Amino acid sequence: FHQDNLSLLIKPGTCIAAWTAIDPADSQNGGMLVVPGSHRGNLICEEKANAEESFTMEATPIPEGLKPFQVEMQAGDTLFFGGSLIHGSGPNRTKDRFRRSFITHYAAGSLEKISKFYLPLIKMDGTDYEVEGNLEGGVCGKGWMGAVH
Repeated sequence: FHQDNLSLLIKPGTCIAAWTAIDPADSQNGGMLVVPGSHRGNLICEEKANAEESFTMEATPIPEGLKPFQVEMQAGDTLFFGGSLIHGSGPNRTKDRFRRSFITHYAAGSLEKISKFYLPLIKMDGTDYEVEGNLEGGVCGKGWMGAVH
């Protein structure tokens, strides 16, 4: 689990993600899990992840009283969510199914900084969007998927 706002290091502001299923996605093939209500809270610093369940070294803990919800999606379905929502997916436990997806992030045109790992940014007209690479490390001192800047 993670929060995109922690990973993208956008300043000022937030992002919105669009997660589009290329293949049907469910609990068996690693479909999207979201934590309803987590978008109302602050960014939560990551902790060490379970290496058998996660492809990253760190994961966002789920706040007490909240629980993950499996989002069942068909090919072509798109899930939109804000950058503070805790979300992620489990492993693909099937032997014959993929869980491919197309993921985009939208940030306000007023952003001044974004994690250097997301540069360069391109405007809708194809020209470069000049913005500073954020090296601050965010509220937890880390950036993209736990990388220390």
